[in-house]
Amino acid sequence: MFDWIQDYFSNRQQYVFLKKVSSFPLAVTCGVPQGSVLGRLLFLIYVNDIGNGLPFKTVKLYADDTNFFIFNIDVVTLSITANEYLFHLSQWFIANRLSLNLDKICFVTFVTHQEHDFDIKIGNIKIINVSHCRYLGVYINKDLKF
Repeated sequence: MFDWIQDYFSNRQQYVFLKKVSSFPLAVTCGVPQGSVLGRLLFLIYVNDIGNGLPFKTVKLYADDTNFFIFNIDVVTLSITANEYLFHLSQWFIANRLSLNLDKICFVTFVTHQEHDFDIKIGNIKIINVSHCRYLGVYINKDLKF
């Protein structure tokens, strides 16, 4: 069984094909092969411990989407907590040789009556505060209207 699994992950290559032009193949050194029968199951096994590796239990996974929800009456504490969560989340991604798609990361503050300029970052990258987000195919705005 070990030999079979090792063979499954060994000598994998990837390339890009766009408009009838192919790139040169490159070796795949980590990750789960996409498009295979086992790909989805192996990916889920691979990321299944994300909640155990983080000091909070509010991580929600759906396929390859990762979300977390935090709340607090005090917006300063909320901002500090969000940055702490993102720091630990990014460290988990690095330790597991995964990458965050920074173009898809954003946050929404729901029903806050306190004005606050949230300075939420991953490393030196500022995360944008948006007026609505998509979660499991449903758009939710900052007033919690769907």
